[in-house]
Amino acid sequence: MRIIQSTNHLGKREFNIISEFIYTHFGILLPINKKTLVEARLQKRLLILQMSSFKEYVHFVMSPGGEEEVLYMVDSISTNKTSFFREWNHFVFMAKELLPNHEKKPLKY
Repeated sequence: MRIIQSTNHLGKREFNIISEFIYTHFGILLPINKKTLVEARLQKRLLILQMSSFKEYVHFVMSPGGEEEVLYMVDSISTNKTSFFREWNHFVFMAKELLPNHEKKPLKY
């Protein structure tokens, strides 16, 4: 097994490609001030895939065969935050709006 330690930095060009792709397909806005964050979060993916540059990584993700990596990329760079059910108003909404209109079928989520 070959071990590669990536010391390359995420270039502006590669960041723009990732940023535009993520926004177009997932609606997540990544302004330029998030470049360092994206770089730090994707470093692990480069190591796992044994890639030595972000250019190589971007080429792989955008090519046929890179579809599965897109999910890892999005998961790596997104911050998963759930606010629903943390506030009392969410329960009130369910009690008043959702449940009375429910037709005794299992709720699908």
